[in-house]
Amino acid sequence: MDQSTLPHSVKPSTNQVIRSNQIPHEAEVEEISRSIDAAKSLRVSLASQITAAELALFQLRRMDHNAMQHIRRCTGALSPIRRLPPEVLSRIFHFYHQDCFDHVSPVAQQPPFDSDRIWTLGEICNYWRSAALTTGHLWSTFQISCKGRPKKTEAALAWLLRAGNYPLTFSFECAVHGESAMDCDVFKALLS
Repeated sequence: MDQSTLPHSVKPSTNQVIRSNQIPHEAEVEEISRSIDAAKSLRVSLASQITAAELALFQLRRMDHNAMQHIRRCTGALSPIRRLPPEVLSRIFHFYHQDCFDHVSPVAQQPPFDSDRIWTLGEICNYWRSAALTTGHLWSTFQISCKGRPKKTEAALAWLLRAGNYPLTFSFECAVHGESAMDCDVFKALLS
């Protein structure tokens, strides 16, 4: 907006007084006072317009954010990985499983098996969870440490059921002091 068209603009001669240290004449004082009043009125009217513009901008940003979220959700649904047959997923899981547990070295020399990594596959989506739970070889290798917790027996049985007819590779550690492995419920469940 051109300053000369503003309601609070002043004559060039009065503007010179404003910029300098000159003492204004009575006519210039009146003109400057009117200019200040006009600028104050303008600010009052602009305040509501600014508030309305900020609200409109906020609403536009929220709509943009919602559109971006929608794009992300929908893009995931169109992902080719969503259309992989269970057999292909099972094969991918096989390689992931090999990374979790090295089948080549003897059990005694292997690093601890991270069963949480197998569960990670089931946390991707329901489709992957279903594929992981029915991929027997994922569940055929495991380590179990019996520390007197009853849920360990249930977990061992669940892993055995999911392994199906795949050959089992597991290590077992009975950490309960003074208890032999043969007395441990988890070990008995594995042998049954």
